[in-house]
Amino acid sequence: MKKFLSVILALATMLTLSACAKTADGGDKDNSSSYKPDDIALKSENFTITRAEVSYIFYQNYNEFVNTQPDSVDMYNIDTNSSLKGQEYHDGISWFRYFADATLDYMKYVLVFCEAALADGLELDEEDKASIDEAVRSYYDYADKYDYDVQELFTKTFNSDVTPKVLRAYLEKDALAHKYYYKLIDSYEHTDDELSAFVEENPYKFYSIDYISYTFDEDFDSNAKESAAALASISDTEEFKKHIEDYASDIKTDTVLNIEDCIVRYAARNEYSEFSVWAFDGAEAGETYTAANELEGTYTVYLLTSAPSLQEYKTRDFRFIKEYVSGHDSFQETMNYVNGLLEEWKTGEASEESFAALADEHNKLTDDELGGGLYLNAAKSDTSLPQTAIDWLFAEDTEPGDTTVVKGDACYMALYYIGEDEVQWKFLAKQGLSEKKYLEDYEKFSEKYPVTVDNDVIDSLEA
Repeated sequence: MKKFLSVILALATMLTLSACAKTADGGDKDNSSSYKPDDIALKSENFTITRAEVSYIFYQNYNEFVNTQPDSVDMYNIDTNSSLKGQEYHDGISWFRYFADATLDYMKYVLVFCEAALADGLELDEEDKASIDEAVRSYYDYADKYDYDVQELFTKTFNSDVTPKVLRAYLEKDALAHKYYYKLIDSYEHTDDELSAFVEENPYKFYSIDYISYTFDEDFDSNAKESAAALASISDTEEFKKHIEDYASDIKTDTVLNIEDCIVRYAARNEYSEFSVWAFDGAEAGETYTAANELEGTYTVYLLTSAPSLQEYKTRDFRFIKEYVSGHDSFQETMNYVNGLLEEWKTGEASEESFAALADEHNKLTDDELGGGLYLNAAKSDTSLPQTAIDWLFAEDTEPGDTTVVKGDACYMALYYIGEDEVQWKFLAKQGLSEKKYLEDYEKFSEKYPVTVDNDVIDSLEA
């Protein structure tokens, strides 16, 4: 089963957050005392969402933002210990309104697709209900492990509106909505002619380039301009790389050169880069381009190693078990732990099914949307995976059933290779066409299944 998409934050990180203050100090009106958790905030013909359920998603959005974008929190000077209602996001709009609007958009989607599922006769099955049970139970398990009262955990993570009962009621709607969404997406079929036509209409979404670049800096080389010109005269890839390595070994800089850091593969067109525009507007492999910033005294030389082309290789499917270093004393201990899991798996039936079961036992819900550690259509340009994982998945000698352990930025991953899947450009084109069709269908569903919002209930949220 594809798991519902509302984010269940990793419990291990929840309590590191400072929840927003529960009183307002300006901005949006605060009338929380006039409303109760079970008051209706949104409704469609057959479904409702309460203020408490809105609180759950509101704080999911907020907590995820704080966890995953700490630089943005600092940049916008968001005070995580004060009410969002008194903190301005932009042009008189508060951060409360920013997160509230995002929450409303998502919950309208949930109600619209719940109505569509009901009309289609779609219901949650036992596997769906088991996933919901697991999500709710994880809070109890965490509370027991760290000697928390479970309601105290919910109040600290979200706010006092949210209870286990509220969570379950909401997740049932969320799961039903996404079950219909996946059924809808899976129903879309596209011919090769339609895919090719879509690519021709949107070439910059599907074509990519490879290149090597190096920046010469007058802070380290008074003749940086001339040095750049010498590199720009080289069109052979290996000679270009060797020249960079020889130059870097002679020039004393504050970094040690790794030639791989100079190589970029499968780069999409970037309208803000003069080099990228040049490369996509008729340049050929073997040509060089120099971007000069004389004010800063830097000169960046690019060698185009692959002209714009479709990604014709086949994507890869695999399963993973992901273990974070934060749960261990060191990277070495984490690696030993993951290797131990893999060795233990090998002593059993060592099948894909048993690997999936092990992944379900160890992976965090936030990492494993599809369940069983399943990862579909991995691309060579996939930046969410360690480069070591990409290299192994696309190595010529990697065969279905093979396993390995790779190091990520803050984790180790055990991988189980399933095999090849869709050609990359076709996969991207199918995604694009399906998204276009989905947006058209969602607009029709929104008209067919209208959702009403009680803004006073929304404004009464404790935030």
